[in-house]
Amino acid sequence: MLASRPGMSAVVLALSLGLAGGVLQTVAGAAEAVTVAVLGVDAVDVPPEAALVLTDALRRQLGRMPGVRMIAGKHLVEVKLVFGCLDEQPACLAQVGRGLGAERIVYGSLRRPAAGGGYTVVLKQLHVPSARIEKFISNTVSTRLFQPGGAELEPLVTRWLDVLVRGLLQGGLRVRTEPPGAEVTLDGKPVGRTPLELREVATGTHTVTLALEGYEWVVRTLTVQGGLVHNLDVQLHRRAPPASLAAPLSAPTPPDRGRPLRIAAYSLLGLAAVLGGVAIYTWRTYVGHQDSARLALDVLQSRLAAPGEVNDFFSSSERLSSCQPPWELTVGAMGDLTTIMAYEAYLDHCRRGRHLAQATTALTATLGSVALMGVTSYILGRALAPRRLREGPDNPGRRAAGRYRPRVAEIVPMAGPQGGGVNLGFEF
Repeated sequence: MLASRPGMSAVVLALSLGLAGGVLQTVAGAAEAVTVAVLGVDAVDVPPEAALVLTDALRRQLGRMPGVRMIAGKHLVEVKLVFGCLDEQPACLAQVGRGLGAERIVYGSLRRPAAGGGYTVVLKQLHVPSARIEKFISNTVSTRLFQPGGAELEPLVTRWLDVLVRGLLQGGLRVRTEPPGAEVTLDGKPVGRTPLELREVATGTHTVTLALEGYEWVVRTLTVQGGLVHNLDVQLHRRAPPASLAAPLSAPTPPDRGRPLRIAAYSLLGLAAVLGGVAIYTWRTYVGHQDSARLALDVLQSRLAAPGEVNDFFSSSERLSSCQPPWELTVGAMGDLTTIMAYEAYLDHCRRGRHLAQATTALTATLGSVALMGVTSYILGRALAPRRLREGPDNPGRRAAGRYRPRVAEIVPMAGPQGGGVNLGFEF
């Protein structure tokens, strides 16, 4: 019935079994083989017998190819009718391949060329998972090759299948390790050192062994697929030394009794630095208030008639810093707005400065005590530390070899009218 349709060929199936038989073959076949379904070649304006000859030749040569497992396929004309793949779209044909359980599909056509003699053979290989045509051929050959029983077509079919299918039987393997230089063994045979790239690896399951002196061996199993390059990236880990060798090398560590004292020393010295900063700030603020109080006193002294008691107050630094002016000065300052403001400014800045001066004195005393305790704790902590921490494992030659490090010998905080700081002494 198919032969009666115009423009269609009655070519037989490339594989005589149906869809159900193909699926059973796929399950029962070897896992390493590449499954290929051949859709019968479509005849376009050529005798159907010629397409039948080409289909039989493809079937015979593909069946002889190692590593390939043929499964039953439908005829291309039937596929077009049943699945609606009239325009041979790869996505539609991929659905056919998935139904057949095939990884690849080989299909094509035999037609007359637009000009000249002979027949034009067009064959395509479709990758089913990606629905992508990976390879195709197009050759124009003599019509006499398609005579039944002729042997001249076989070499051409073999060459065409080499182009379409042979590359599917091998894959690539790229091996990298960190650190590099590991010896790579593939299925028990040494093949080189990392980084290594193998271009022709047979499809199927392989065992890769990585060995590098001083590192743990790594054994990996992977499955190579035809036409794909597989990456194997491995981080190697150092081999632990035997316990019998590691024990003599490790010596008992003496307790560090000075560590708590050194930690306390660092904390105290840090606190001393903070107190020094606060003391400097309060001192500078006190000096600012003192200057403002003196300016206010200058205004009062210039605008008031100064009786004896007032003159004694202005000439005594101790009385000025007491912030307690005599009654005569208080009464005289109430005469006008300028003296009133100057009097109040003096009292305000004097009292603030007095409090800040007292705070600066207390901070300085506390700073000295804390710094002294910190230095004492540091010296005691160093004295109680194990010798290996004080001098290092190579002490006898440290100074001569230039590996001796200076140590802090003295830390003395300093404060004065113009600022403050810390005096550090080092021993070399």
